[in-house]
Amino acid sequence: MYDGSGRFVMVICLTGLNNRNVVTIQCKAREMIAKVKTSKVFNGRIYAKSRPNSCVADVANSVDFEIKMAYHDLNCDVKQENFGEFSNDIVIQHHDMIVTNQDLGLSVHCQYDLSNRSVSHGVQLEINGEVDAAGTQSATVSSPNVTMMITDRLGNDITAAQVGDALALRFEIIDPNSPYEIFVRELVAMDGIDNSEILLIDSLGCPTDVSIMGSLSKAGNSGKTLLAPFEAFKFPTSDIVQFKALVTPCLPNCEPVDCSVKAHGQSRDFSSMGRRKRRGTAPYGMGNVGRVAEKDDMVVVQTIQITDKFGFEKQDKMSHKRGRDDITEELKKESTCVNLVGLIVASSMFLVAQLLLILAWAILWQRRRRSKLDDDSTTHSTRSFASQYFMNRRH
Repeated sequence: MYDGSGRFVMVICLTGLNNRNVVTIQCKAREMIAKVKTSKVFNGRIYAKSRPNSCVADVANSVDFEIKMAYHDLNCDVKQENFGEFSNDIVIQHHDMIVTNQDLGLSVHCQYDLSNRSVSHGVQLEINGEVDAAGTQSATVSSPNVTMMITDRLGNDITAAQVGDALALRFEIIDPNSPYEIFVRELVAMDGIDNSEILLIDSLGCPTDVSIMGSLSKAGNSGKTLLAPFEAFKFPTSDIVQFKALVTPCLPNCEPVDCSVKAHGQSRDFSSMGRRKRRGTAPYGMGNVGRVAEKDDMVVVQTIQITDKFGFEKQDKMSHKRGRDDITEELKKESTCVNLVGLIVASSMFLVAQLLLILAWAILWQRRRRSKLDDDSTTHSTRSFASQYFMNRRH
């Protein structure tokens, strides 16, 4: 509902905090506010789910508490789903350190009708009090739709790279006929898990460290497209690098900002397309001064996966493969040794068996020979005795 003071308010009744509670979502021009009113004293914290450390409000012994999430506050990570549509997830947590089943999670949304804007400038003309005349020039201009892409130096969009690759951030107004130009400031790189971040372009539009991110420059002669060259980098904690920046359109054009950076003990001056024109009151199309309010700032986000070139994983795989090869080779050697030993043992056993067979055959043959000799001797003795007996009887 509209409360008559420039705010849209949504009231939600919840029972997720042990009792009846009221959560009010206020959609303001530059921020969304989640207000919670509990029926019992609450101790804990309320925070943005994706930024629990940087976008948080601690609550102590209170029944009324709130969290403010500015649309252009990089610490709260409010997502712009479409032009004029913002959303974020918040958590109402009882304990300071851990999440329990008593806690409550909410998804909050704010939507604005910003399909067209009327840009007007007026000049009051007065001639000695005789004639009151006002000259007004107005124009209805579609709000620009700005994108941020990560490209290689040839302008091709990419989603993955390695540390040290030559890349560029490309900020561009999609509509080539748009009368706006853009400037960029507060460009931040984050690791995607709310642990580390680094400021690349400051609030004036100047690079903080030219060895990491270069200055913003026009692509060609058009202020509708800006390029910021850089070499791919990553955080130690993650392969994901998320870029987030504030982009502000300006009419009719944007002028560069003069930057000064010290490097290697020397000061270097250069220009960067990071500053809008000074505010003024000249009509659109008259003069060089544009006028843009801060509420026109837009948040653009882009993510890329960047891997390092240390090759630890590859080395691990190679070491693992070499280890497996070594094990296989050792197994082969052991198998060869085992086979050779087995062959020797088998041959020895075969020879022993042959010797035993020969010995057994020899013993058996010897016994048979002795038995035959004994039989022959007995027969000869018997015959000699019989012959002697018959000869004696004849005489």
